[in-house]
Amino acid sequence: MTREIRILLLLLAAFLLVNGLTLSRYPSVWVDEVQFADPAVSLASGEGFTSTAWFAQDSTQFWAGNVPLYSGLLSVWLRVFGISILAERSLNLVIFAAVVLLIWRWMRNSQTVTSLTWRLIAVTLLLCGHAMVFSYRSGRYDALGMVLAALVLNLWQRPLWLVPVGLLIPFAGLQLIPAGLVLGVIVSVFGGRPAAIRAATLTAGIGIGAVCLRSFYMLNGAWEGFRASTSAIGQMRQSIVEKLLSLPSDYVTDKSRVLVAIALLILLWSGRSMLQSATRRIAGFAIAALILLPAALHMAGKFPIYYGWMVFIPLVIALAHSAERLPVARYSVGALIVLAALAGLPLRMLGAVSNFSQRDPARVEAFVRQAVPQNTTVVADFKTYYALRSAGIRPLLPTYLHALTAAERESVETLLLRPEDVASARKELGGQWVATEIVLSAPAPPTLLKKLVAELREENFEIRVYRRIASAPTLASLQDNR
Repeated sequence: MTREIRILLLLLAAFLLVNGLTLSRYPSVWVDEVQFADPAVSLASGEGFTSTAWFAQDSTQFWAGNVPLYSGLLSVWLRVFGISILAERSLNLVIFAAVVLLIWRWMRNSQTVTSLTWRLIAVTLLLCGHAMVFSYRSGRYDALGMVLAALVLNLWQRPLWLVPVGLLIPFAGLQLIPAGLVLGVIVSVFGGRPAAIRAATLTAGIGIGAVCLRSFYMLNGAWEGFRASTSAIGQMRQSIVEKLLSLPSDYVTDKSRVLVAIALLILLWSGRSMLQSATRRIAGFAIAALILLPAALHMAGKFPIYYGWMVFIPLVIALAHSAERLPVARYSVGALIVLAALAGLPLRMLGAVSNFSQRDPARVEAFVRQAVPQNTTVVADFKTYYALRSAGIRPLLPTYLHALTAAERESVETLLLRPEDVASARKELGGQWVATEIVLSAPAPPTLLKKLVAELREENFEIRVYRRIASAPTLASLQDNR
């Protein structure tokens, strides 16, 4: 075993340990991860591939809220490791560790990054970058897209193998389709005819995958539900003017990406007289992706922080490649690299350890035991999802209210909701509801951390228990009972 491999394995072991110990504490459970976990949990629990977390289908229909690959894999994982926050989120840790290994392997084998030191710096940035951390800790399906992208890198010299990888892309994430097309055009421009042929091969695989995805949902009678659900994603319904006005924010939300991009630009400018053709191509590809990809995806739907890996990975590779060939601006570039790493995982670990005991999932489980009697139908906030599932209760989520069946609507007896969400629930459920004194409040993060970590600003919540009041009997009903 070489020294580099030993260091790499130590980095990955530290990554798994640090994240594994804090994964159930931060971030708090949120909408997206529950929506992807719910069909997986239902399937693993013997309830079928169904969900009570999406707005376009009810709980009797084959789930088609989004693409199926991640939730299908997660259901297998949960059958083995049980249903909990840690079990659900740990799948992404394993997938992301595979991503890092694949990218490291490609950098070494392709000689894109020849220096052991810079390969390990690149790995560290990948493990610590803000968008990467958000994706592998939050229970969404983004790490699956990363592993497919890493496979594309490793199979780039074997074009026929790009077809099956491309076939999986539509099943792993719809956003990967426009991203793949944009990156295919960019790589064709910088890589010439050979790269264009490989990009076309990958695109053909994506096209076959899209046809297969449609067939999959049509065979399960869920195509219209899939269309209804995915057409409401992001800013799809916004006007072009609205999209253009909100576009600039997509370039600055990820501080790690901004710092790595600045470091790369400093390197290229300071060493412009020493630039070789390979460096021009690799750095040019990364910068073009930095500029074009957020704009393209934003106009097509959205480009939130958890899509940032699509730009961050090329930037990190380009930075490592350029830095080992351009021995300039070492102190400024080094400082920016350190700041880029600190802005991601270390800063979020401070968020995880602040109020550590108050972030214990046991608090939510105790709240649920107090709030919800057994065999009760409940509409519940996403924060309480795993506690309810652990108690054997299948919750109806706020995003599901428009899809409630008549039987579900009549059976709801308890609400576990934030006060601001109660009005919409009452509108859908009807009847009279009374607030109780049973409350679950979020831990208050330190003020400075709250300013530095955007996710902490969204963790202010108070969930209160509401009970349905039985309607008073009317004179007519009393006469009927007699």
